[in-house]
Amino acid sequence: MQTSFSDWVSGADELSANSAQRQLLAIRTSARSRSHAGLRLQRQGRAWLATLIALSLGLILIPLLQNAGVRLALAPNVLNLLQIFLGVSVLVCVVLVASANHALRARVLLECGDRLRELAREFEKVCEDVGPGAISSHILDEFRLRHADTLRNLETPSRNDQRLALLDMPGEHRLGRGERMRLALRAQLTNVSGLALPLVIVALEAVFVAHALGLPQMGGDPLVASSVSAGDAEPSLRISR
Repeated sequence: MQTSFSDWVSGADELSANSAQRQLLAIRTSARSRSHAGLRLQRQGRAWLATLIALSLGLILIPLLQNAGVRLALAPNVLNLLQIFLGVSVLVCVVLVASANHALRARVLLECGDRLRELAREFEKVCEDVGPGAISSHILDEFRLRHADTLRNLETPSRNDQRLALLDMPGEHRLGRGERMRLALRAQLTNVSGLALPLVIVALEAVFVAHALGLPQMGGDPLVASSVSAGDAEPSLRISR
């Protein structure tokens, strides 16, 4: 491709090369962020499904123990309240899982990431064939349009997904060591906080079931625990002076 004097003076070739590199970087970054968004939704869906299974098992466990004649440490009215809490928690989790639709959203985003990676490979091949500085504005506009069409009517990734995309591309996005460590720490904390609610629900259920079974608690009185395990019919009412 022969360069005219006006293009040489205005630097049109350098502008075209920079535009091509920016467009390729935008496609790759979009692909990484959509992939991270899909993986995030997959993790959340699995966490809520595991929480729903744990709540359902806890809801079934207490009536089974009562029917089996196992002596429980909590009063019957407290056990009834516990069953009501578990039942409501199961209903809330079912509504959340059904409305969030994590599996379908994750699949759509992962497929979008695959299409964007294919588009990036195609654009990179075009750049290698004709050279970054020789790409015409028509080709750039075509790939910009295809990039926008691929992202149309799709869920936007979160800010944390974009952070993870930046961390996955150290050669393209040059960050300092301190900034990279700060972004990595923020990204990991955000991932953990996204799973905090199902973890708290499972922990509360574990505490309630442990109290119902009369398991010794941390810092509890060993004499009280031994008396409960020994099955004393009546507590002692004597007061020591």
